[in-house]
Amino acid sequence: SADEVISAQQWGYGAYSNGNKLGGRHNIHAYSRDDTSGCALAIAYKSKATEVTEKDFVVFSVMHDCPKRLRETMKVPNLPVCPNGNCICAWFWIPKNSGSKNFYMTPFVCRVTGANHNASPVDVGYAIPPRRCLDPINCGGNFGPRRPMYWLGSGELINMPEGNTQSPNYSIRYGFRDGAQHDIFVSTNPRRNAIQHTNPGFPPEEKCSQGNYPSRLMSTKSFFTLKSPSCGCSAELLLGTLTVMNGSNVMWTHRVSTFGPNIVTSKDEYKATASYFPRRQGPYKIDLNDKCYLYLTDSMGVVLWESEFNANMALDHVVHSFRGYDNDPIEWSRFQSIKLTNSPTKAPAKAPTKSPTKAKTTQKEEEESSNDYTFEINSKPGSIATVSDMIVPSALIEKGGLCPIDES
Repeated sequence: SADEVISAQQWGYGAYSNGNKLGGRHNIHAYSRDDTSGCALAIAYKSKATEVTEKDFVVFSVMHDCPKRLRETMKVPNLPVCPNGNCICAWFWIPKNSGSKNFYMTPFVCRVTGANHNASPVDVGYAIPPRRCLDPINCGGNFGPRRPMYWLGSGELINMPEGNTQSPNYSIRYGFRDGAQHDIFVSTNPRRNAIQHTNPGFPPEEKCSQGNYPSRLMSTKSFFTLKSPSCGCSAELLLGTLTVMNGSNVMWTHRVSTFGPNIVTSKDEYKATASYFPRRQGPYKIDLNDKCYLYLTDSMGVVLWESEFNANMALDHVVHSFRGYDNDPIEWSRFQSIKLTNSPTKAPAKAPTKSPTKAKTTQKEEEESSNDYTFEINSKPGSIATVSDMIVPSALIEKGGLCPIDES
């Protein structure tokens, strides 16, 4: 059925697994149950699609364990009404581990119903691109409104720096909490407001005790050696090659004559320029951590860039480092979790009294606030639910969620 979720054992492993084929068709791009990598819904507060740019969208709901069934139920925060009644929404998904490297985007006209009259505006002016944070403690500075991921290709429209062997995704590895994104509003955005968690800022530099090597880079250099705080990882720029190592294992190599925060924040290849982060605040620093990667932050603790891994290391250190059904990292509990600040209104009188059939929920979803709205994504009637043709239903959604009015 559309709501069925098969177990990891039933799903199997590999390109021709039962779950990946979905009834004989190689179309889900999830070789195993662990490879579900997250779907997202985003909204642009413009009523005409021709006026929407890539920077108008803000992600408002994320489901980590998606796509795993034909119909998914996604939670929606207290969104304000749309201008002239309509907004432009889009569904996003990027496969975590498959042969084809691509990203999916399905736009549609949508309407917000049952909104509070005093609902806070979506803080689109503060929206930034998502950034990977393999160390969960580094995710906190990036909480708040974020744009969808535009990956593969070149130019300023592409906002993700990852190469084609390391696909980004809407997951814990990119700092997305599961469910409704309550911190995207002017009243709740931690990057705008003083109610933000304790700001990580520039904590004291931690140094390797062996040889007193630095772990931090604050200026541009043509050669340097960094050691991680535990001394297990190193980063060296020598003769035009930057090499990050874990002991004797090469994690990442990068050809560059000089390197430092000013290089990363000025060249488009790193996607950390003011075009992507117009509210970034210097000074900037690059640290080498004990997970053997470099990351650049601004003075407010926002991660602007993380180094990649060579293709042979990416599977173990990125792809296989999480599963879609993993809980949000416990480290995130130190950061303030923004919930709804306004009580949701009841659904309008025309809303159906009986809600549509909902997909099965996990215990974690059932424990979340009952004030969350829901929104469903269905496949086309009578068709196999290939991800590329997933659309939204035409029925009004329970509790005044989003009602698509144009599926053309």
